[in-house]
Amino acid sequence: MPSEEPIAEISAVTASRTRPARLSLRPDQQRAVDSAARHLAREHTRGHMVSACGTGKTLTALQTAEALDARHLLIAVPSLDLISQWASTARNDGRPEPMMAVSSLAAAKHPVLAGAAVHSTNNPEFLATWLARHEHATVFVTLDSLPRIEQTQHTRAPVPTFDLLIVDEAHRTAGSWDKDWTVLHDHTRIRADRRLYLTATPYEWDPPRLTEAPTTRPQPKRTAATAPAWDTPALVASMADPKTFGPRLHTYSHADAIDDGVLADYQLVVPTITDTHLRTVLTTPDIYSGFGPTARRTTALHLAVLKAMTEHDLHHVIVYFQQVADATDFACQFPHTLRTLTDDQRPAWTSDLVVQSINGTHSPGQRHDILTDFATANRAVLTNAQVLGEGVDLPAVDAVVFADRTASVRRIVQALGRALRKPPTQTAKTASLVVPAYIPHGADPTDLLGTPYEALWLVTAALRHHDQTIAARAPRTTAKRRLEQGTRMLLARRFRFDFTLDPDSIARAMDLIAWPADAAALSAPPAGQAWRPRPASTPNTATCACPPTTKTPTATGSAPSLPASAPPADKASSPRTGSPNSTHSP
Repeated sequence: MPSEEPIAEISAVTASRTRPARLSLRPDQQRAVDSAARHLAREHTRGHMVSACGTGKTLTALQTAEALDARHLLIAVPSLDLISQWASTARNDGRPEPMMAVSSLAAAKHPVLAGAAVHSTNNPEFLATWLARHEHATVFVTLDSLPRIEQTQHTRAPVPTFDLLIVDEAHRTAGSWDKDWTVLHDHTRIRADRRLYLTATPYEWDPPRLTEAPTTRPQPKRTAATAPAWDTPALVASMADPKTFGPRLHTYSHADAIDDGVLADYQLVVPTITDTHLRTVLTTPDIYSGFGPTARRTTALHLAVLKAMTEHDLHHVIVYFQQVADATDFACQFPHTLRTLTDDQRPAWTSDLVVQSINGTHSPGQRHDILTDFATANRAVLTNAQVLGEGVDLPAVDAVVFADRTASVRRIVQALGRALRKPPTQTAKTASLVVPAYIPHGADPTDLLGTPYEALWLVTAALRHHDQTIAARAPRTTAKRRLEQGTRMLLARRFRFDFTLDPDSIARAMDLIAWPADAAALSAPPAGQAWRPRPASTPNTATCACPPTTKTPTATGSAPSLPASAPPADKASSPRTGSPNSTHSP
């Protein structure tokens, strides 16, 4: 349990602070502050803002609180790492008030929180007394610690009502009303005069619980009596409901942010790996035959990432997995793949490559060190499952990779948001969203309707919700005309394959697969609909160049899969070697 520092000591730390100049806002941020301040001027009001990842929602909300003269401020976030980012931004913006983090972890053990003079407690009685003794105060709380706030406000101490409650990543509090986090919407349980919700990915409907379904393919209609539990409608808190989230006060889309130069433009990179690539890189028949399907699939994913880094000059890459074990295993197995390469397959940057894995079992200090190493390395790959998601600010990232197929709009947009951020000193940047494709033996790499590209169209379908620039301009299947020149240039810029494709071919594939009308899940194309693009050059089958390593620590584990149709994994694969969390090529 975090220790409670004496109240007098906390006051002494913050009383000496003098407020420097506030940070300046961009025009879009100032419009958001003005809109929110006008609407929330009256008590018992609420509203929400939708702004793309990396566009400065934190600073916008803090200056909205300043405009409202909110003396007691409550900020709810999903994680302790997000508390550190809010606290750091608040201090940089010149906020001198005492700050308290309500969490199961001690703030003193978190380097950023300690540096920002943020203290911590999970004792409701202590927090109630602390709030009562401060005319100005900011309280940060993780969503899992919300019961502590409710308990604090129902103690015998004269606890002031919060002037403003800010809910970051507010989509987390949408959905089924039986979620614990929906307590934030109830004024009788969390007392706040005003509520401001922030998100980049608003949930405005009850999404089908496909992860709990026996299959993601379309299901036959059932009566209410025969519908399984995962198909049963539930009461939901929708962000389209003004009674819960208030009206939308401001919108700043990905497309607008890219056009304004606030975020980087992006491209979808599709590195293809075939059995020919694997046989060439694994150098001898003995090595190739010794790799079971699972190990070959992992090797293919390694090669796809390295191929994208080499051909597109990527320096800082995050790889996303569904499972923590797969993310760790990818980093563990990396040295083994690198040792199979010949000298002529190694690029010049081999000695700079750092490969690490980060997960929730790491302490705040360990995560801080890993992220610092990643940001400062010349070349780095960082794997994770769920740590590097919402709100994490890593401007150095220039690419994200989806190692597993996903149709989650929120997961895809949040991951892409890590790469769209631009460092303050960088004016021109193109972020890459890498979706590897494994081409099985005998398959045509240029068949965009083939199963290997299913993961790509899942990602494209999800992105259409946040980037209407393609969806609004690409023709439907019934259109007879060719694409306009501007649309052709846009598609050519967005999609980067290993071979040359006519933009009309990409548009047709998107229309047939990625954008079916009101489809809840991606379905395979009907029989007889196989289609080849025109024209296509011979695929690039050059072996990718990869960095060497001399480390040989041992580790075993199940290998991750490529997002598209890699060969089915058997249960018995040859053991492989690697380091537990990170590797650095000498």
